[in-house]
Amino acid sequence: MSNISCAANRSPYQSLTGLAVLSALVLFIILLLSSTPAFAAGVETLTVSHIVPTGGPIPAGPQSPSQSLVGDVLQFNASAGDHTITVDSIRVRQSGTTTALDSDITAIRLVRDTNADGIYDASDTPIASTSTAASIAEFSSLNFQVAQNSTETVFVVYTISPSAVIGHTLQSNLIFTNSDITVVTPDVVADFGVLTGATRSVASSADTVSITHNPPATAVVTQGASVLVDRIDLSAPPTGDGATIDS
Repeated sequence: MSNISCAANRSPYQSLTGLAVLSALVLFIILLLSSTPAFAAGVETLTVSHIVPTGGPIPAGPQSPSQSLVGDVLQFNASAGDHTITVDSIRVRQSGTTTALDSDITAIRLVRDTNADGIYDASDTPIASTSTAASIAEFSSLNFQVAQNSTETVFVVYTISPSAVIGHTLQSNLIFTNSDITVVTPDVVADFGVLTGATRSVASSADTVSITHNPPATAVVTQGASVLVDRIDLSAPPTGDGATIDS
C-alpha cells in the first residue's frame, strides 16, 4: 500500500490556484483596512451663559481684588462628551449711556474662578489681560480648556485709570452673531444671543489728604513787616483722582 501524502498528489496547477486565492484574500483585507476611516472625535458644543453682578460705582485708580471691579461673570459649560473643549478667543465690547473712553480703562482682564465660589478674590487665576481699542478688548490664542461634563466660571474685570472721566460708564457686551467667543474646531459654540454685563460708572475715589506743618524758627518781628508764621503741607496719595480743598 502506498504512503504518499495527499499534498504529494496535488498538481502544480492546484498549488498555484491556492496561492492566488490566498494572495487575493490578503490584498482584500489590506484594501478593506485602508478604506476604513480612522476614529474621529465627535463635535462638542460649548454653552455660554452669564451671571450679571450688582452694578455700582468704580473708584478711579488701581484697586485690590473686589466685587466692585467685576463687570460680568461668564459661565462656560461642556456636556458629557469624548474630549475637552478649548476656548480660542473672547471679544469684550464696551457700551453704556456714556461709553468709557479707551483712556479710562487701564486694562480688562479675564480671571478664572479657581476655587469655584463665584467671588472674585486674590486666589483666582488670571487668564489674560489686554487694553481696549475702539472700545473693544480682544483676547486671542487663549487655550482655555473646559473639560467635558464641567462648568468653568470666568470674571470680566476692569482696572480703571486714575485719570478716568468721572461719570463715564462701562458695560461689557458679547455678541454671538459677531463670533465674540470662538472654540477650536471641530467644536462649536451654542447661540448665546447677547450677554450684557453690569453697568459700572466711574466715580470719584475717596482720597485722604495728609496735612503737616513746618513752623519757622522763633524770631523777633518789627511792626509793619510781613513774615512767615507757619507752613502747611498738603499731600494726596499717588493713586486715585486727587482732592479739592473746600475750606
